[in-house]
Amino acid sequence: MKAAPVSTIPVCFALCAALPFAGAVNPAPLPKEIRTAKTVFVLNQGIEPGTMDVVYDEISKWSHWTLTDEHEKADLVIVLSAQSYVNGMANFGSGSATATATTYGNTTVARGSGSAQSIAVPIMQETRYLTVVEPKSGLALLTLSCRRREINGNARTGKTLVNRLKERFPKDQR
Repeated sequence: MKAAPVSTIPVCFALCAALPFAGAVNPAPLPKEIRTAKTVFVLNQGIEPGTMDVVYDEISKWSHWTLTDEHEKADLVIVLSAQSYVNGMANFGSGSATATATTYGNTTVARGSGSAQSIAVPIMQETRYLTVVEPKSGLALLTLSCRRREINGNARTGKTLVNRLKERFPKDQR
């Protein structure tokens, strides 16, 4: 294979830099019910109470919607839920064995002993969901998810879910 002339290499780099990043896409438009809503009710369906508190606080700080404690008055219901499942197993163990043999004339006497300890620990996948529901129809308009954060779990998980919701809105409404 013949190498490209040196003069074409800068042109290739210039073309690559001018092309839009293939991974950057505009999100699909939000349903009208989400864009025009004024009030929301936050419902906990199995997420940690601390994470729900952070989600509630982050939505309140955002001031895009008014939070209500009466689901009958809400334009939208934000449902927070969790799913945890085993994603694999980690096995930790140790073992040892000893054996001795002694020969007496034509007879060999063998003695052995062994021991083992093992423990299997499940590796959990913990996913948290934020679903925006239109209360009259019960239709889930948008579902966002993230893995539960291990460090500062409630705060980081709650903020991540709300930030992913904000990212779906046009920049001037974030």
